[in-house]
Amino acid sequence: MIKNWASLNFLQLYRITPHNNKASSLRPLGYFLFGYGLTWKGETLGQFTLYAISLVGVLAFIYFLNDYYDWKLNQESNTLLDNLQSKPSSKNYLIYLLLPLLVFGVSTSLSLVIYSITPSAILITIILLLATIYSLPPIRLKEIRGGFLTTVAIAVLLFFSGVLIEGTITAPILALAVIIFIYQIYLEFLHLLQDSLDPTETRRWNQEKLVRYIWLAPLISLLVSIALAILLTPVFFITALFALIRIREAYNIKPERVYQKRNNLFSPLLSLYEFPLYLVYFQL
Repeated sequence: MIKNWASLNFLQLYRITPHNNKASSLRPLGYFLFGYGLTWKGETLGQFTLYAISLVGVLAFIYFLNDYYDWKLNQESNTLLDNLQSKPSSKNYLIYLLLPLLVFGVSTSLSLVIYSITPSAILITIILLLATIYSLPPIRLKEIRGGFLTTVAIAVLLFFSGVLIEGTITAPILALAVIIFIYQIYLEFLHLLQDSLDPTETRRWNQEKLVRYIWLAPLISLLVSIALAILLTPVFFITALFALIRIREAYNIKPERVYQKRNNLFSPLLSLYEFPLYLVYFQL
């Protein structure tokens, strides 16, 4: 058993590092960091650290859970789980599920002891529950029409969990939550387009329709950001600018290049640059 554990690549098992054309499980943590950075005052570093560790545990757990049931129920390709199946002493998948939950449990318990119950701790727990029923049968939200919106909601909750450590929910914060909501829908469409190329993927959308309509998400982002810039503050023209870049990239997208562009954080297809610009603006 010890030998088998030693041979495991836990960074890949929990998808901390990308594997098998799959993005890192830590990517969604960016929304939490973004929310915290917007309202950062430098007074709660310990609390932030514990919540960040909790979220690493949550994300490792839910990505492993998702990969496991995709592999178990739908026979989707997963090299690591195939390898585990060949090792009799490594077949107890419950152990691999409990390890990240232990990380979540310990760090969350410490935060409750030191800081008591906070809105961020509640949101992180809700994220864990939502993500679990997204993958876990018999509910398994990912298999129903519109189930991908669960991950969109989780992205917004991650953002709010970061904001509420030191800040409050104001009109500009709500506006950014709307922008994140639309942006995550766009990312989900890119994800679905990539999945449409995988013959082992059971949740396959029509590739032609995705290519034809994927640019509509950044178009909606463009219109919404212009409205927010007029109604609230001109700073939201930042999103309008980068939405134009995403429209151009998505309109000319080639399905076979989606994985390469989707996993390049500096790709114009993602155009993540708007988020650091908002951090600079809100901290000035």
